[in-house]
Amino acid sequence: MLKGRESVVRLVGKRRRFLPNRETLLSASDDLELELVTCPVCTLKISAQHHAINAHLDICLSESETPTGTKRKLSQRTLLDSNFLSNSKIHQSQLTNNDDFCGSRHSNSHSHIINNDVVVDAPKAKAAAAAAAADVDVTMENVSGVTLQTFIVGRRFFSHENELHVGANISLLPDPHNVKDPNAIKVLSADSGSCKCKVLGFLPRELAQYLSPLMEKYCLSFEGYVTSVPKNPFDFVPIMIVCHKMILHGEKEYEDVEAFKCLWKYAIHVVESTKNCPPGITKYQQNFCLVIHEVIRSNPHLFTDDEKKFMESFTSLSNDSQRLFVRLYTRKGPWFRISTISYSEVLDPQEAIKGLSAMGYICLFEDKDKLHDNDIKEILNLLTVSELHDILCKLKKNCNHGRRKSDLLESLLPSFVGGLCPHLTSLVLDKTGACFRISSKAESLIWRAERLFFLNGEQNLSTFLLVDLGIVKYPTYDCIISEQIFPGPDDLLAYEEAIEVAQLMDEALDGNNVELVLRCIKIADSRISSSSMKTMESTTSELVATFYSSFSASWVYSKVVLLGVSFLERERRIAQMKQKKTQIDLIGKPRILDHKELIAAPIEDNIDDDILVVETPATPKPNVGTYVHASTSVALTCVQGNESIEEQYNDAINLLKRLLNCFTCDGRRGYWTLRLSINLEHTGYPNESLTVAEDGLQDPWVRAGSRMALQMRILRLGKPPRRWKTPSFSASIKRKITEVHVQGRPLNCEMGMKNRFYGEDGEQCGVEQLALQYYAGEGGGWQGVHTESGIWLTIFGLLMWDIIFSNVPNVFRTRFQTAPLDMETDSFYLARKSCIESHLQKIHDGMGEEILITSWESHVGTACRGVNWDRHSLAELRAAVTCIGGPCLASLCRHLAQDYRSWSSGMPDLLLWRFHGEYRGEAKLVEVKGPRDRLSEQQRAWLLLLMDCGFNTEVCKVSPVSMSA
Repeated sequence: MLKGRESVVRLVGKRRRFLPNRETLLSASDDLELELVTCPVCTLKISAQHHAINAHLDICLSESETPTGTKRKLSQRTLLDSNFLSNSKIHQSQLTNNDDFCGSRHSNSHSHIINNDVVVDAPKAKAAAAAAAADVDVTMENVSGVTLQTFIVGRRFFSHENELHVGANISLLPDPHNVKDPNAIKVLSADSGSCKCKVLGFLPRELAQYLSPLMEKYCLSFEGYVTSVPKNPFDFVPIMIVCHKMILHGEKEYEDVEAFKCLWKYAIHVVESTKNCPPGITKYQQNFCLVIHEVIRSNPHLFTDDEKKFMESFTSLSNDSQRLFVRLYTRKGPWFRISTISYSEVLDPQEAIKGLSAMGYICLFEDKDKLHDNDIKEILNLLTVSELHDILCKLKKNCNHGRRKSDLLESLLPSFVGGLCPHLTSLVLDKTGACFRISSKAESLIWRAERLFFLNGEQNLSTFLLVDLGIVKYPTYDCIISEQIFPGPDDLLAYEEAIEVAQLMDEALDGNNVELVLRCIKIADSRISSSSMKTMESTTSELVATFYSSFSASWVYSKVVLLGVSFLERERRIAQMKQKKTQIDLIGKPRILDHKELIAAPIEDNIDDDILVVETPATPKPNVGTYVHASTSVALTCVQGNESIEEQYNDAINLLKRLLNCFTCDGRRGYWTLRLSINLEHTGYPNESLTVAEDGLQDPWVRAGSRMALQMRILRLGKPPRRWKTPSFSASIKRKITEVHVQGRPLNCEMGMKNRFYGEDGEQCGVEQLALQYYAGEGGGWQGVHTESGIWLTIFGLLMWDIIFSNVPNVFRTRFQTAPLDMETDSFYLARKSCIESHLQKIHDGMGEEILITSWESHVGTACRGVNWDRHSLAELRAAVTCIGGPCLASLCRHLAQDYRSWSSGMPDLLLWRFHGEYRGEAKLVEVKGPRDRLSEQQRAWLLLLMDCGFNTEVCKVSPVSMSA
């Protein structure tokens, strides 16, 4: 994968079906400055260019005139289909008042949001207001007779429909042996004639977590009755319960009274909150409404009045319409056939579709004259293989059975595009019937709401589902928000447009569309170079530049440009290698060039320095075995149009210079500087390459492996007569690292394939496993794991848990974060310096194992960046921490806290330990290298750093057993 591609994919997330600026971005105009106007139909911001306005208005006007459709059935299973509509697993809510129950904070998947120094429980924003109204003087004597309105959930697990009728008597029974929730409370039928009451379902978990201890410890009991019966047998059943009696055993301590008040008050809060959330609402429907509500409440300045009115109108839709829209929004689409709509929780799909259409959330199309060319192409994908066969037969085309759907579509498209069959549209619509899609306005606004709610492209509505099912548990922290990420709507719109460009770039690379890739590079470069972007960067403080800058349009464009640099470098390599007949590896073995392998090969920091080629017959061919550096070859072919290989490389150089000039406070400057130095050397400018490398060492943002690589380049390029003085860092980076040589029986030694050997037990293994076997035996009786960075990031996360999730303003903004937003910036250490140093002193003094155990037991299973609960056991982590020792461990944690981004990768492969007695031991870190493998600059930087910290480190080189042996 190209350098920077994975980052762009994560940034984009799930690709949008509708890109508002696609037509503008794909236009051939050279004027790339974006001027926005407001659409008079949907009020969205669009490009001011005439062709973009006309295209957008055509879509909006067609959407506003579409008629309603007819009822049909659709059935496609998604993650939301898996019987999660009721009794979803919901983590406990956090007790946030100052008299925290039993002095502990309940672990949950939610966070608190603090705006203007007011704490609000984020999942229950509306409940907070109700809680204030219900905050009355509670005593243990006045709760008897109090009625609570709630409902029965978990109906799918029971089938006693005959027991359900309005007025049916019920009672509650705690279920402490429930494996999923020890606070579960069963709802029993009190009208049953038999001595054994039938189970009707459960109380909602949010309420049961408070009522269960009240019933068990304070002997409260509840009885009640059914208030209404839903149409759907699996829907929640509204009930009313009464605190029937309370039995006290002796005098209660004051602490118990306070605990009782706290539990009762929060039970009342939960009950009040359900009044704003109808019992019939499904969990995913509730989550969707929550996203809209929270985004509008937190970011009102980012939406126009019309946009806010449109989004708020969603809650006025019927339950069926809301559920259908959420289902369809999470589907791929973009088109759906009315004839195939069918969801068990959508009782009347026909009315649901009409309601969505009337409010502008979907666009119905029954008239072929209102469809655009792109619409028909997309609708063709709705047809089944048999339907495509029928159409092809009617058109008297080849319709042999057994052909794939993609082949059938390729046969049909020429007839439509070329206008050879004017009746094709009618034939297609006759098969599909009435179709509809989500409107462009709804698509854009809901996407924006999701992005503002989660603040990244990797999370979406399915994140709620993972939490509700207990698959993911997020940590507890406070959100203290005093500043907005997006100052105004223009900043947000520019950010959205930048993500559109990133998506187009990703799509173009998937389709190998070189022209579109170059177009995206040009757009991103022009946006970065624009005066507005320069002003934004120059006026941004250092703290913001390393923290909030990741939410700016310029930051997104920088990722597109970096990916463009990698693309241009790869194209240069491919075009150059096409002029070569053979490629020679370092040991002189000729190999025929594999074009696919070349495309897939990553562009490493020193990849071009390692490729040795033989000139093509077009130039004087050296003798066999003569090594010719890649930079000496002559560019003879064109990559794109009339642009030569060297021109492509010059473009990459100019882009790198632009990045370095525009982003002065960025952790990626090290990589940019290194690539610029390498590219300059390859284009025949060694003096400029050396100067760039030397200037890079003066840059405080050039760190870790990139800094090491630049130092190595300076030593190589800076020999006399270019430089006469030996750099001061020469002795440091040339320090000797202990090497150990291990031999093994190879399974394969082919270049480009992962090295495999036969282990001591005769089984196949990699070089790391072979090294572990060596160290466990003749290497000194070490225990250990092959972990690379994994175990170290896990240890860091556990030891520094309280620091990572401490109360720092603005770094926690959503309830689904696994780390603060400043985790990979310098401000992480600076904002917490006193706390970090105090904590590291405890680790230095030998308290690391105690902190590790406490953190593990308190947070096991909770998501935290870098922490892998499944890969390493507590016993392994304890052994590692004990044998490493406090001083070394504290020093390592300090480096990660100061620069997590630079030091979170490239750590040695093996962590080894062995005990000397019961409480003392030693540790060793080993980087394993197979045949033809060597240390990267990042790996060497880590080994030298670990040596400075006092670690015992070495390199283990695995080689095949010699033939003579």
